[in-house]
Amino acid sequence: MTARIYSDFPSLRKALPRLHELSCGRGSVFQSLPWFENLFAHGLVASTPLLLADEEGCLPLLEDGQRIYGLSNYYSSLFGPAGNIPTNILPLLPRRALIDLQPMDIAAPEFGHLKSELATAGYWVDDYFCFGNWYLDVAGRSFSDYLGSRASQLRNNIQRGKGKLGKAGEWQIVIHRQAGDELEQAIRAFEAVYAQSWKEPEPHPNFIPNMCRMAAAQGWLRLGVLSLNGQAVAAQIWLTHGGIANIYKLAYDEAAVRYSAGSVLTAAMMEYALDTDKVHEVDYLTGDEPYKQDWMSHRRERRGIIAFDLTQWAGFKAAARHWAGRCWRRLRPVHANT
Repeated sequence: MTARIYSDFPSLRKALPRLHELSCGRGSVFQSLPWFENLFAHGLVASTPLLLADEEGCLPLLEDGQRIYGLSNYYSSLFGPAGNIPTNILPLLPRRALIDLQPMDIAAPEFGHLKSELATAGYWVDDYFCFGNWYLDVAGRSFSDYLGSRASQLRNNIQRGKGKLGKAGEWQIVIHRQAGDELEQAIRAFEAVYAQSWKEPEPHPNFIPNMCRMAAAQGWLRLGVLSLNGQAVAAQIWLTHGGIANIYKLAYDEAAVRYSAGSVLTAAMMEYALDTDKVHEVDYLTGDEPYKQDWMSHRRERRGIIAFDLTQWAGFKAAARHWAGRCWRRLRPVHANT
């Protein structure tokens, strides 16, 4: 089937009914049609979708004036096609001054393919750093073996936290996976903990609850809640799919920081991922925060692809700003030492 552009997800589902299941069986959670559809519905300001798709895959894009960009934002830890990348799609795209696709896996075949195709189409193409990504190569280990390989400071912190929780009262951890009333209560508990944490309020408050329901329907959700004396004090959302446990959202009540509730809950979630789900990788997703190194074993980078149409004035200006910024970053250490 020849690729074409669909302007909305219902039309895409009707025309290509197998694509939903196919996209859930390949690649990352963040490269599935359920993820993209929920993000578009609940995690974005109004945008115009350009869903380039054939029977084997879909590249979901958005259009905003002179710019085309991937259907991703701060909620997305990875971007790429749902399923395989559709064939012969660039001739379908309207010519725009700028195309921006991020964050991407530089080891994935679509990264090099899209860079090459955009260059062939006459765009001036570059890639850029998005963020560091820490992950754990499980290598077949049990949780006990894994924890034994961690620094003693982390192990002691977990044990001390459990002891303090025990002295403070009755505590328990429940990991929710299935849709229903208990999940709805867990979502409310997560939101309550999040509101008492150090984190800024969600810009799109409907996104996380609907994402949890979508992930539960797909079998991906692991929503852990640590309660002390009946009150939730820490909560985490992990998304497990294709042998990878993605640590997506975490929060703890700042009033309970003395119990190391976040670390205790992370250890329980890790144990579930390794011993029950038996994943081969745990991914801490977005960012280089130092605490992630305590739990993970490897680091890689996520990068973006940016392409400019220099025949358009807006594209030329954007390219000039991009390359000026790149040159300045290269020169800045030299200036700092003079």
